[in-house]
Amino acid sequence: IALGGALDASTTNRMFLDDIRVFITALEDAPTAPIAKGTITYTDGTPAAGVSVSDGYTVVQTAADGTYTIEHPHQDAWYIFYSIPADCDVNINSKGQPYFFTKYEPERFEYNFTVVRSSGGKQDSFSLFCFADPQCSSESNRLRFQRESVPHFKAHAAAKGVPCYGVTLGDIVSSGDSSNTNPQMPHMCEHMAKDKVGFPVFQTMGNHDYLYFNGSAPIEPDENSSTYN
Repeated sequence: IALGGALDASTTNRMFLDDIRVFITALEDAPTAPIAKGTITYTDGTPAAGVSVSDGYTVVQTAADGTYTIEHPHQDAWYIFYSIPADCDVNINSKGQPYFFTKYEPERFEYNFTVVRSSGGKQDSFSLFCFADPQCSSESNRLRFQRESVPHFKAHAAAKGVPCYGVTLGDIVSSGDSSNTNPQMPHMCEHMAKDKVGFPVFQTMGNHDYLYFNGSAPIEPDENSSTYN
C-alpha cells in the first residue's frame, strides 16, 4: 500500500487510517538461496513437459505439469533459457529475433515461458543457413550486407520448401585493436530480423563482437561478472 501526496520536500505529510483489516490468504517462506523456477506452457495453457531449461551451466527438464527448478543458478549466469521443442515455432520478439530467454536476476525467483505449437507438428527436416563471420568492419561493409546478402538469403530460403533457420558463427562486426565497430551491431540486428531474411536467425558471439584494444590489462572480475572480463 503506497500513500502519499504532492507536497514539497519541506512539508511533513502525515496520514491516519482507521479500521483497516489485513487478511493473509497464503504464506510461503521466501527461498533462502537464489533459485530459478517456473512453468513452461503452451498457448492454450496446457503444460509443456520434457523441455530443457538452463542457466548456461545447469540443465533441467520440465516435469509433467510443466514446472522446473534450477537450484543455485551459477554466479555467472546471465540468462534463463529453454531449448525450443521440435514441435514448436520459434518465438520472435519485437526486433525480429528468436526469443527463448529472459535476463537472470538473483533477486528474482520465477521465470515462466510460453511456447507455440507448430501448425505442421514436429519438424523432421529443415534447412540451416550458417553465416560465417559477417565481420562488418565499416558502414560500407554493413550496407553491402544489407543490399546484397540479405535479399539473397531470403530468395534462397523461399525456394527451399522446408522450414529454414540461420545462425551466425561469430564475428558479426569487427572490433579489435584500436577499432570499435560495435555501433554497427544494432544495424546488423535489424538486417537479420526474421521479416528481412525470411527465417529466424540465432546469433553466436565472436571475439570481434566485444570491445578489446591493444594493452596488457588482466582479465579480472567486473560489475557484470565474477570471473569474466
